[in-house]
Amino acid sequence: MSPLQNRICLTIAGLASLLGLSAAQAMEPDELFEKVSPSVWVVVTNDSQGKPMASGTAVVIAEGRLVTNCHVLAKSSSFTVHREKISFPATLEYPDVERDLCQIKVNNFYAPSVLIGLVDRLRVGQKVYAIGAPRGFEETMSDGMLSSLRMGKDGQLRYIQITAPISHGSSGGGLFNTRGELIGITSAGEDATYAQNINFAVPAQWILELPERGQAALDKPRTATRNPAPIAPAQPKPAVAVTPKIAELSESCQASFKQYLQLPNPRAFAISSNGHCGYAWSGGGGSVSGFGVSAGPRAIRYCIQGGGSSCRTYMVDNEVVDE
Repeated sequence: MSPLQNRICLTIAGLASLLGLSAAQAMEPDELFEKVSPSVWVVVTNDSQGKPMASGTAVVIAEGRLVTNCHVLAKSSSFTVHREKISFPATLEYPDVERDLCQIKVNNFYAPSVLIGLVDRLRVGQKVYAIGAPRGFEETMSDGMLSSLRMGKDGQLRYIQITAPISHGSSGGGLFNTRGELIGITSAGEDATYAQNINFAVPAQWILELPERGQAALDKPRTATRNPAPIAPAQPKPAVAVTPKIAELSESCQASFKQYLQLPNPRAFAISSNGHCGYAWSGGGGSVSGFGVSAGPRAIRYCIQGGGSSCRTYMVDNEVVDE
């Protein structure tokens, strides 16, 4: 690990350790906004000709470092961070596409950083605040409650479900508790045409692991180049693509799974413990249309919307990720 990486890790870990030393009282909404909103910035992505493509949000986690959702940066050739009339060029530092978290670097950037809240303090029913730039409207705050903690099959937290409204442009924004601690990065929201108050964030605690996981992701292509492995003979695709059937699903979901396999990538299929399902894909949204966020959280959302209990991602593109 380089000195810079080590310094970032220590800075973030140091912020987290402060949580155990502080018994901060709950703040009023206006007080909380005044404290943490300077750490929330707009991200504007550009195409190869420098023309704006889309916008999202990012949160300052250390000096010159911000975190956003990776899908915010997807397909862009360059991007900048903005607040009011101030703009800075930024670069990608650490990508963790699997968790949809990307750390970005901004030179000569000294905005205040947030404190990171840990997952073992999260409770269903607690008050939360989302701050971001929905539809490009920067410094927007909404409130709600933590409505569920969505676990993976391994028993680890995958998504924080919230009722606080978020929209296109909120991706990468901050989810805060009443003490002003960052507990999540907002990543997916429901189209109100189909359902309300079903929105998701990824745990902020994952930020502590981002430098290590991101560096590992960056090292993979270089390792493969330095030590090329022998090319193995082509293997037949798994039988699931030929005779799709998931034993725990209802017949209607078996039919939905067959439809899912005909959709373009990127796509995701979610299943539940009581036989329900949901799916999403990049172009058309999914079982119900969304606003273009990553397919995994939307597939889980549609599974929940259809009555699913303990919904989890079963397949991403053509790969079974949770059996």
